[in-house]
Amino acid sequence: NIMITNNNDKPCGECTMCCQGHLTGTAHGFDFRPGKPCHWIRDSGCAIYPYRPENPCKTFKCEWKISKNFPAEYRPDKSNVIFINRNTNEGETRLDVVESGKPLNADTLHFIMRLFNDHKYDHIRYFYKDGWHELKR
Repeated sequence: NIMITNNNDKPCGECTMCCQGHLTGTAHGFDFRPGKPCHWIRDSGCAIYPYRPENPCKTFKCEWKISKNFPAEYRPDKSNVIFINRNTNEGETRLDVVESGKPLNADTLHFIMRLFNDHKYDHIRYFYKDGWHELKR
């Protein structure tokens, strides 16, 4: 489950990384998943933006968009990373860090470690080189 909050969200701007085939979902009967972008995404953005479905399109908000912990350079289209705050089956909250087009770089890994060390998140899962890694208290 993806967490949704209502606060002063940052605008997505030109970013469409959640539609580019890095996440999974269905929009008006068309599936998207890693390696397969949303059927409706174009170079200019979403072709059906005014008519996009409530779920996942209107309700999904990456952690960059909703959290004050993420500076501008970590917007997904600038950092090649999508940060997703999830509720796990164990009732915990976990920050998932999803590569989006390029492997995680040293700056992003350092930022993830700082989020953890500063107690912004108690459980972070990220994919790096050979598979998923976790930081957990």
